[in-house]
Amino acid sequence: IEDLRVVSRMESGHLDILVQEVDLSAEVRSVVEFVGDALQAAGLHVVLNLAGRRVQCDPVRIRQVLLALLENARRHAVPGSIRIQTRLENGLCYLCVEDDGPGISQEFAPHIFTAFRRAADTSHGGSGLGLAVVAAIAHAHGGQATCRPTACGGTLFEVCWPNSQR
Repeated sequence: IEDLRVVSRMESGHLDILVQEVDLSAEVRSVVEFVGDALQAAGLHVVLNLAGRRVQCDPVRIRQVLLALLENARRHAVPGSIRIQTRLENGLCYLCVEDDGPGISQEFAPHIFTAFRRAADTSHGGSGLGLAVVAAIAHAHGGQATCRPTACGGTLFEVCWPNSQR
C-alpha cells in the first residue's frame, strides 16, 4: 500500500521528502544488515564500496529505494554478488546496485520503472511497483533512476540526485 501511495503521490506532484544531511554509508549498511539473511538465503552476498562523505537526501526515502532494489535482486538475480556503491561526482550523489544476472530483456527494459509492469517471464511475484517507487523517489529528489546491462550479463541500477538542500 505504501508503494502505491508513493507512486500516486509522485504522479500528482505531491510526494514530499525531508532532505537532511546524512551519512549515506551508514544508511546503506543498516539496510543491508536488515535484509542480509534474506539475501543470503537467496544465494546472494553483498559487496560494499561506499563513499564516506555525508550527503543531502531524505534518508527514509533513500532506504526505501535501496530496499526495493535489493528485493528486486533477491527475487530475480542469480546467486552471486550484489555490489552496492555510493559516490559523489560532479555535485551528484549516486547509489548503485549491480547484480550478476540474468539481466533484463531488451523488450522490457524501456518499461522497467513503469508501475504495474512486470516482465512476462517472471514467476517471482511482486506487485510491479518496486521499481516505479525507486524512480518516483529519485525524481522527488530532483534526480533520476536508470538501469543498464553490465558486461557480465547482469543489471546495474543507478539512482542519482543533486547533493544540495532543496
